[in-house]
Amino acid sequence: MLHLVLTSNSERNSKLICALKHLMSATFHNMPALKIMPLIPPQDILSSDLISSLQYVFFVSKNAVAIFFKNYEKYAKALPTQIKFLCVGPGTASEIRKYSAADAEIIFPENDVHDSYSLYLKIHKLVRPNSKILIVKGEGGREFFKTAMSKDGHEIYELEIYKRLSKDYSGHEMSIFSNLDSQDDLAILFTSPDGIKGLMPQLEKYCKPELLKRTLYLILHENHRDLLPNKKCEIVSLEANIIHAKLASIFEPMKYNIKH
Repeated sequence: MLHLVLTSNSERNSKLICALKHLMSATFHNMPALKIMPLIPPQDILSSDLISSLQYVFFVSKNAVAIFFKNYEKYAKALPTQIKFLCVGPGTASEIRKYSAADAEIIFPENDVHDSYSLYLKIHKLVRPNSKILIVKGEGGREFFKTAMSKDGHEIYELEIYKRLSKDYSGHEMSIFSNLDSQDDLAILFTSPDGIKGLMPQLEKYCKPELLKRTLYLILHENHRDLLPNKKCEIVSLEANIIHAKLASIFEPMKYNIKH
């Protein structure tokens, strides 16, 4: 049996599992590697005058959108009416639409690669010179976008409103992995460095060493390989057809009814 572990957020995992079930036979595990903890709003870390002078707000995730508009209402109300919103994918764009004006402009990459680099390629020639951009994010991350836009001469501000914590699974929840045998194959989709750091120690504790040696690790970026030394890693995107194609190229299609 092929076991595919998806470690993104539960909603995204569920959508991918639903799509993949039409393409292959496998046991799917919805196992978010991280949990989100909102931070206590700081006292006036950004002035209302600054917020009202912004041209763009970059929300790095759906969590950033929801927490900002619910917990940082003072800042949300101070945004100028002509503010433009940036994000890396359609899911976050849909979340922004829930809170923004009906005619608000939301810009995101329209290709299959939803990351900061793709967003930068789309907007860096479109953004007005010396623009003020606020990045609403969790603790750490998105350094590429900040650095690249700063080098282009823009004023970049950051608002960290949540932290990502490792999600600890119980021994009972992890026992599914200790019970896998030599006839089983395991593939794990990691979507972030924090996810790798949080879940790998738990997998190493419960999985048999010989199983982990032949486990396939699906990652989103080349630099994720550094966190998985001596592991079999393949780069994919968060699209069911891309994940399916990669699995079909590695595992025996007939064995798992993986459709080409």
